[in-house]
Amino acid sequence: MRTIDAISKRRTSVRQDSGTEPKQGTAISAPTLQPISTAPAILPKVESDVVVKAPNTKMSYQDAIDILNQNHEKKEEEIAKREGRNMLLASIGDGISALSNLFFASKGAYSTYDPRNSLSGALQQRYDKLKAERDRNRDAYINYSLRARHFDDQRADQDRRYNLATQREKRDAQEQDERMKRDRENQINRAALDYYKINAAKSDAGRKEVEAAYQKDLSQSQIDRNRAAASSSRASAANSLASAEKHKKGKTISIPIDGEIVDIEAGRINSATIGKGFADLGLSDEREVRSTRENPYQGKTTTVSRRKLTDDEKLVHIINEANNGNERAREFVYKLAGKTKPKATWRW
Repeated sequence: MRTIDAISKRRTSVRQDSGTEPKQGTAISAPTLQPISTAPAILPKVESDVVVKAPNTKMSYQDAIDILNQNHEKKEEEIAKREGRNMLLASIGDGISALSNLFFASKGAYSTYDPRNSLSGALQQRYDKLKAERDRNRDAYINYSLRARHFDDQRADQDRRYNLATQREKRDAQEQDERMKRDRENQINRAALDYYKINAAKSDAGRKEVEAAYQKDLSQSQIDRNRAAASSSRASAANSLASAEKHKKGKTISIPIDGEIVDIEAGRINSATIGKGFADLGLSDEREVRSTRENPYQGKTTTVSRRKLTDDEKLVHIINEANNGNERAREFVYKLAGKTKPKATWRW
């Protein structure tokens, strides 16, 4: 029955495909199937600013097993319907076979009934075989699923350990970078602090040197000012006294030497005596005279000339030299006054 139904269905499909019924003795060829094109369809290019991220292509073992077994899995309801339909057809076939056997046996023919050749028995054997195969497949699927879940757990654990290790390395690298950055900043700050300390020490030393030099220069300047003031006052007094005494009717000239007044007879002061004393002291009897004139075309011009000193200027010069510590000048003045030169005393 099953073979006849299959051949009948195949002939019907051939007639529907070709439109004509095949002749007796003609080979039945399978219908030609058109290949399905696997070339990707050309779609119009759509410009968009939206960035499409690639999906996560990581697949678990359980997903792989489900994909591999999705075509072999049948629902229990469909299997029950199919098996019920087959059992119904087998029962009908067995009933027809039993009726025909009964009919021919009543006519005197031998009974050909054999339970082993019944459609129900064959279908039951086939059903038992398929059920055993399904049970084996289900057990294998469960076993594979458990193993796949175990492998998925192992891979998830490995991924977690890898992620933890990666995060730890990243954190360690970041901490090391921050530590190196802090060390570099501290080193720069220490170098800057040392530089400022050195500069401060140098500045302090320089300030002390400047203060010491300034104090020394200030003391020397004060000494020079006092000495110059004393010399100037003595020279001015000597000049005034010399000029005044010379024009007086008296016969002596009072000259200040070392804070005391030395009287010199007017007759002892003459050009010859002053000139000889000047020559003995090695003093120059000439004076440099500078005169500045302004020319509208050449600007300021300075003219340098020399002139001879007068006797009064020579005497004043000798007195100034004596007051400034020139021993020979002091000796000349006291000799001119007819006195013995006293011991030199410094007056600032």
